[in-house]
Amino acid sequence: MSKVNTIKLDVEVTMTGDPVTLDPTDEFEAVLIEMVAMHRRKRAIYGSETDALQNFYNIAATTGVSPMMAAEVLGGKHASVIKMLLAGHKLGKTTATDDAVTDRAVYAVLAKVLYSRDAIYPV
Repeated sequence: MSKVNTIKLDVEVTMTGDPVTLDPTDEFEAVLIEMVAMHRRKRAIYGSETDALQNFYNIAATTGVSPMMAAEVLGGKHASVIKMLLAGHKLGKTTATDDAVTDRAVYAVLAKVLYSRDAIYPV
């Protein structure tokens, strides 16, 4: 079963002054586009009007872990779901599996962002 990407995103990344446009026909870059789309849909859940990642700071304040570790734990939850799907031999081309794998990847990137922030702005 092939997945049809119907999400249109204008993704531009400036690293050295030159914009980088992601190519949806490249498998790796298509996944990055999917991750950006998922993050944009879900940041309303884990964000606030002033900070798209506010939920991780809220979790940190409540639990005593760093915001980065909060993202790691949530990513670990998705890794656990994937492990259960594998153990039950249910890992296939399903929406639930695809979403869990993408969620885990998004949380890994969010952990990196939060780590970078905390290195600059300790909590």
